[in-house]
Amino acid sequence: MNGLIKFLSSDRTIWFSILISLSLLLICLLLAGLFYRNLPPLIPLFNQLPWGTDRLIGKLGLFIPICVSIGIVILNAFATRYIYEKMPIAARMLNVTGFLISILTLFFVFRTIQLIL
Repeated sequence: MNGLIKFLSSDRTIWFSILISLSLLLICLLLAGLFYRNLPPLIPLFNQLPWGTDRLIGKLGLFIPICVSIGIVILNAFATRYIYEKMPIAARMLNVTGFLISILTLFFVFRTIQLIL
């Protein structure tokens, strides 16, 4: 694990995108945790479905997008280790994509909480 961190910190673009992504996801966790008690038992999480009970999930479901985003950022960090030697620009794009996913997750969680409260 130490070798992976040392390798990732050698490229500033990759290192900063991972750090900022994890920081944004930590803010998401804090935001969801802060408002967790004030949320109703069911929240509308699946907004692409037609109107009705199919859109609703328990309030613990608010953590699903955050966990998926954390998984994507960590998976991208491990994939970068193998891709970087052959295609450094692809490795950078992979981590910047994880950064964009983190931003969108923050917006999604914030807007969902704002919609409910």
